[in-house]
Amino acid sequence: MSAVACAIIRGGTSKGIFVLERSLPGFSQLALVYASLGNAEQLRNDLIAAIVDRAVWAEDAPVRDHHAFERRVKQVQSRILVVAQEYTRLATEVLTEAQTVRKTLDGPLAAKWRVACADMRRQLANLIFPGFLVQVSYTRLQQYPRYLKAMARRLEKIAQWPERDGKWTAEIARLWKQYEDRLSKHRKAGVSDPNLDQFRWQLEELRVSLFAQELKTPAPVSVKRLEKLWGMVAV
Repeated sequence: MSAVACAIIRGGTSKGIFVLERSLPGFSQLALVYASLGNAEQLRNDLIAAIVDRAVWAEDAPVRDHHAFERRVKQVQSRILVVAQEYTRLATEVLTEAQTVRKTLDGPLAAKWRVACADMRRQLANLIFPGFLVQVSYTRLQQYPRYLKAMARRLEKIAQWPERDGKWTAEIARLWKQYEDRLSKHRKAGVSDPNLDQFRWQLEELRVSLFAQELKTPAPVSVKRLEKLWGMVAV
């Protein structure tokens, strides 16, 4: 939770937080599908932090003076329960879809399509991990259902184009290794590069484009476009 969000909570929305702590909408169902990642208390804390930040920063206007601060407090008070409903609905959809994909990956297909299934397990682990609800922005989380549906479509179609799947899997593995190496280097140097972050999420869009084109991407994406973006990433 950002410092500004914490200040706004102290400034008048603590009652709304108390309501969330007592009764997050749909929390029982959500805790069940989250169980493989962590306990209910961890989930509750992450959700509340994510909901508060979303409620505070639903608009981009900066909070630079007392007037703006008071206006934002009132806005958060009016929207926080609605935001909670939106967040828990999206989280439930994401975790339920991920659970379905995970079960398929652990089923009979795993033995026949080992490389593809191993690739998708890694993909899933990098999308759905302990704390992802608070670490991944709401804007990104909104794309998760499409990413997960693309994984399901890939599993449905893999037998039709095994050679093509293998070729694309190798290409993505190369690009992901490139990303991981640079991310590790940046973390050690204390570098934060939005172009590298953009590259990471464009890799998810590339997967949709290659394996489930019918689900569409917000903008054109290709290996060539990713390589062009890579040229903009800090060394």
